[in-house]
Amino acid sequence: MPPRLVFSRLVTKYIDDEYGNLETGRKPEFKGDRWIRGGVCEGCIPGGALTPDPSLAFNGTWHYNTRHLEDPVRSVVLNFTGVSIEIFCILPNNPPNLVTATYDLSFMLDGQLVGKFTHSPDLESDFAYNQSVFSKRDLPLGTKPHSMEIKLDSNSTDAALLFDYAKYEIDDGIADIPPTTSSSLPTSPSSASSPGNDSSKERLATILGVIFGTILAIIVCILLVRLRRRRRQPDTSPEPILQPLPFPLVDRKNTPRRKAARDDHSRMGEPSSELPGNHGEDNRRSQNTDGNTVLQSESAPPPYDLVFAPANAMTQAL
Repeated sequence: MPPRLVFSRLVTKYIDDEYGNLETGRKPEFKGDRWIRGGVCEGCIPGGALTPDPSLAFNGTWHYNTRHLEDPVRSVVLNFTGVSIEIFCILPNNPPNLVTATYDLSFMLDGQLVGKFTHSPDLESDFAYNQSVFSKRDLPLGTKPHSMEIKLDSNSTDAALLFDYAKYEIDDGIADIPPTTSSSLPTSPSSASSPGNDSSKERLATILGVIFGTILAIIVCILLVRLRRRRRQPDTSPEPILQPLPFPLVDRKNTPRRKAARDDHSRMGEPSSELPGNHGEDNRRSQNTDGNTVLQSESAPPPYDLVFAPANAMTQAL
């Protein structure tokens, strides 16, 4: 059996700024002071805080902070176990006057600098939601926990941070085995298909059902049309031609020879060969040249010598 590729299945998990890890319940760690929960700035100048729309934020919450150059470093620490991590923030693009809205962030993974992100307001909209500011994939497999830190540590400008949520992926240990052409695949209780594959199969089955149903309906319509045309079409087959008989129909009782024989018998005064009352009989009496009486069938023609016997007798008498 040829080797088969086995793909692991990745499951997405979320870490909310307020509610923490939605799987384990572990919350982020916010280092430093002056963190604002959901836009409520306690002790700030009224109208000085950035106020996004809660209905557009993940779970309706975010954590907001600013840092000036002389301020200590502030950061958010996330702990997770997985093979990838992605950070999402809210970006202010049209802040009020004198409100810090520039982004200048550093990202530390397990104590190592792995990326930076900067952004300045573009005045196109008030806020940009669900914006990815960092992504790291292909982390080593295993159960080792990782530490992700988002730092406000710029050395060149005052900076702000509106942290919304993080997304990471884990390997759940269930193998996804792609289907092969083999007719007998072993079934394993640990194998499972993702909802995306199930929905794709359902869509494919629906499309094939529609196609085959349409083809069947077209075939039925064609057959009905042809059957209706065949019923309406007149019969154009030629009429049978009657062939003439190879011989004419002759009335055996009224042939010229029999009429002549009866006439000769009448002139000679001899009794006719046909007796009265015997017209319906099948046999009749006749007399040959020897004077003997014979029976002749009505269904067969009379012999030649019987028909012309009276004529021959008259010739001999003369």
